[in-house]
Amino acid sequence: MRKIFSISIILISGLSYAQNNYEDLKLENSNLKKEIQTVNSENDYLKKILEINQAISQIDKEGTSFKILDLIGDKTKKTISLMMLLESEDENKDISLQEISMIDMLGNEFKIKEYEQVVGLVAGKYTTLTLNVPKKIVPVFIDVENQPQLIKLLRVKFYSTKESEKNKFAKIPILEFKDLKVNWN
Repeated sequence: MRKIFSISIILISGLSYAQNNYEDLKLENSNLKKEIQTVNSENDYLKKILEINQAISQIDKEGTSFKILDLIGDKTKKTISLMMLLESEDENKDISLQEISMIDMLGNEFKIKEYEQVVGLVAGKYTTLTLNVPKKIVPVFIDVENQPQLIKLLRVKFYSTKESEKNKFAKIPILEFKDLKVNWN
């Protein structure tokens, strides 16, 4: 009888301890679910950023990465906007775009004539790029006739200099992007 009574007391105390432990586990589980939801929403945000900044073409030259994100044509305004990201691999690099032009499949050439046509750059000024921080620019080509579906050649001339080499003469490299599709609105 004594043994049965002792076993009963041990079982009852074990059950009550399990009940308290169960409540703690339940609370911890709900906290973990909330944390997982937060992490999932952050992951979705980061995935969207990666999709937005996905380059259709990229060239790395003179320590600068040039990424073309999209070419968007506007039928009513007869323009093509070039979405571009510049990213420097050097600290405090000054960059200036000298000339931007494109040639379509029919051989028609379009040029950026005014720096006011480049959103993200100041006319006649250098833009300073910070190490590993992208800078978005949007050159806009105006008076684009025949709504070309494909740009055969996009040519970009630029001048860049590192902060430590401001007084040194630098050559002007030419970037050439080929076969770029235009998305018309």
